[in-house]
Amino acid sequence: MIVLIVKAVVVLSVVLLLVMSPLRSASMSAPQNTGAPRPSVASATTAPTWDAVSVKPCPLSGGGRGGPTIVSTDRLTINCQPVGGLIATAYLIYEGGRKHAFYASGTNGTVVVGGEPWVRTDRYTVNAVAPRPTNAALLQGPMMQAVLEDRFRLRVHRETRAMPVYNLVVAKRGSKLTTFKPGSCRPLDMDGEGFVPPLAAGEKPCESFASFDGPVLRMDAVGATVEDFARGFLNGAFLDRRVVNRTGLSGRFDFHLQFSPAVPGVNPSAFTDPAGPSVFTALEEQLGLRLVPAKGVGEYLVIDRIQRPTED
Repeated sequence: MIVLIVKAVVVLSVVLLLVMSPLRSASMSAPQNTGAPRPSVASATTAPTWDAVSVKPCPLSGGGRGGPTIVSTDRLTINCQPVGGLIATAYLIYEGGRKHAFYASGTNGTVVVGGEPWVRTDRYTVNAVAPRPTNAALLQGPMMQAVLEDRFRLRVHRETRAMPVYNLVVAKRGSKLTTFKPGSCRPLDMDGEGFVPPLAAGEKPCESFASFDGPVLRMDAVGATVEDFARGFLNGAFLDRRVVNRTGLSGRFDFHLQFSPAVPGVNPSAFTDPAGPSVFTALEEQLGLRLVPAKGVGEYLVIDRIQRPTED
């Protein structure tokens, strides 16, 4: 695989690590209102049924990463993944039988709450065979929902709740964003499989990644929208609130940001290199943007009922 592709999809290994927050307790705040289920292209009740399904517990526990998800036209294999991840993937990332941006799940998207502690720790391997060729998003979304609802007896509902947020706005001295030059590279498709869109001859994907250099986190998102940057890069691993784009800026830009995040368990003094500015200072000085505390709403997928799966 060429270096450019590696750089382009390293967001999967670094940014997803930052974005994907653990399941929250259902008691975090009282619901403001209970929303009806979102209209979907497909659901667990309307999607094709499986020919065969196997669900087996996996011995891996703790901080292990498990194995990959393997999808073909008629088969789905999910290797040793936590139940909470299965729920987030089926109900949020592949909701309605189509792929959504990775930040659809987590602090800047919809947060999965409720369930007992084993939902966060117990891992399972799922092997399922469809009766006929089916698109990957349908297999991993509505058809996987059916597995969870049948074998785990899962029941969920959606809520919106009042919560503190950060509004991302243009600083008083104006935006310092660099406008993206069309044709210089192909912007990543946040809703697409693998992020990298199909490339024409001579095209290269735009770089979009995050990496640590000592205590400094470097973020590069070339050809990204402000919405993608706000929700995909500015997230709950180093911010205590959801980020809402209120800049009013449209189009694509080249984002380059360097700061020292306050990551739990990481002591900046352990590094010999000097620490950088906070994310608040860096955004204003480097990009001409500000994070302003405000009141907003968050979306939650609430686990009403779940139990360990029946034996195969």
